[in-house]
Amino acid sequence: MKHEKLLELKERISHINHKKVDVIDNLCGGEAYYITNENDFKSVESFITESYLYGCNCSGNWNYNGENWYIFYSEDGGDYRDELYCYDLDYYKKMVKEFLEQFEIDLKKS
Repeated sequence: MKHEKLLELKERISHINHKKVDVIDNLCGGEAYYITNENDFKSVESFITESYLYGCNCSGNWNYNGENWYIFYSEDGGDYRDELYCYDLDYYKKMVKEFLEQFEIDLKKS
């Protein structure tokens, strides 16, 4: 039954543009989906979370914040549940901007 449910969820999100990506903040791979509405976000969320046989802990920002790329990735929990993350592309743009700004400050001191 679980396999059939996953197939149904995968079919429901098959129209959404997606790609494999390298995730900036932990150097692992993830999945990015270009989501344009809250219903599609909920469908992707269901597919991603249902894919974990033993469940997962969800971290990050699991809210639909408007049309954008949403990046989903996991970290192995070892003997515990895996940690599953979701962030939109704006989060990563902000992270990169803040990272680069620290070097601009250092240059001004020189």
